[in-house]
Amino acid sequence: MNKSAMLRFGACLLSLMTTVTSAGPVVIAAEAVDRAYVAAMRASGERRAESAAAQAGSKASIERLAAVHGDRVLDVVGHSGIEFLEAAGRYGDEFVQMALSASPSARRMLAINPGELMPLAREFGDAALEAEAKAPGLGRRMFEVFGKDEGARLAVEVPASDLPRLIAYGEKGTDVAARSALVVAYRKEGASLFKRIPPGRVLESGLTAAVLVRAVGSLSVYRAVADFIREHPFLFMLAVVLSAGACMFAWRLCNKISLAGLRGP
Repeated sequence: MNKSAMLRFGACLLSLMTTVTSAGPVVIAAEAVDRAYVAAMRASGERRAESAAAQAGSKASIERLAAVHGDRVLDVVGHSGIEFLEAAGRYGDEFVQMALSASPSARRMLAINPGELMPLAREFGDAALEAEAKAPGLGRRMFEVFGKDEGARLAVEVPASDLPRLIAYGEKGTDVAARSALVVAYRKEGASLFKRIPPGRVLESGLTAAVLVRAVGSLSVYRAVADFIREHPFLFMLAVVLSAGACMFAWRLCNKISLAGLRGP
């Protein structure tokens, strides 16, 4: 190819690039917008009703969001409900991006409660939205009980039918080792674990690794405790000291009560 031909080819290529980049905003088919609107109304529930003017405004909002964020946002609108449009107008691109990365059920939770769930997602990541979708109102407690990394895994792994109970038992864990052993036992036993843990004893004295060992009878629980001691010796010693201190306090309190009873009024 000679120099003149190369110049003509470059000019044609530049013209083509200019035509493509100046084509303007993405045009979303009206039928796709209508489908997204119908799905959003269905997600919001039968009690939700909009006037003709409100419908036109909602569809215009859907079209604008799709032009900015791509046609993937149409599915998000359908999963989230009309509340998504209201929240998107208030919280902007950050809210839309959170919804795009969430599951359908998590999108709905985010749309109806953005003021609380957006800060939670900023702190703990997308897994916080999944936790709230499976256990509404318990997302923060799950991360406080199991930690950020383990909590993120549990939010994805544990089904909605089990997650509230797992959080409840985790809150009863007497120390970090017990909570670690609970996770190991659950991954081995699944939902059947909850039938084997004596709830009365847990409510009375808390969930210990020893209770889990008796319930599961598995070496994996022993290994979980051993791993925790090896990886966190300071925390283990602190737990031992605190437990011993609590026992000593209880013994002294009982002793004083007994002496007071012997002395009489």
